[in-house]
Amino acid sequence: MNVHLRVEAESMLGGRFVVRQDRQEVARLRLKWRDRGEIVIDGVPLEVTNKGFCSTSWQLRVGGRVVGTARKRAFSGRRAEVDYFGDVFTLRIAGFFSRKWELRRGSRTLGAMRPASLWTRSLEAEFDAEVAVQLRMFALFLVLVLRRRASRSGGAGGGGGGAGAVSV
Repeated sequence: MNVHLRVEAESMLGGRFVVRQDRQEVARLRLKWRDRGEIVIDGVPLEVTNKGFCSTSWQLRVGGRVVGTARKRAFSGRRAEVDYFGDVFTLRIAGFFSRKWELRRGSRTLGAMRPASLWTRSLEAEFDAEVAVQLRMFALFLVLVLRRRASRSGGAGGGGGGAGAVSV
């Protein structure tokens, strides 16, 4: 893995995040109500939508066209299946007590995302260079959403309950 990213919240409570690589801004993520949002890469907006209030599936759209989907597979919120242009990936928490998320294709780990520290909403991420930029940002967006959901429910999933993590 050789692409290092840092995701930083723009404010204490908002759903706006800046993604940086080597201190240079590469994207912006915006989480909206009902776990929808927007990803902006080089000025190009990508829309993340879901179906319904408590939906467990998302679509990544570019210009109205679906280029990726994700579906939460575990009741606990610790695993999601991601389809990006027909390639299937798994986004999952690394272990039962872990706060690290992994993007995997089969048994191969292609990305790792974890909170930058115990008391922050920022994330540190590392991806293989072969992972498309849109897929990296979609994975980061999903981790932020799943951490926020876990935090609100007080459950597992890398960010909630009595683990001392701050909600996203």
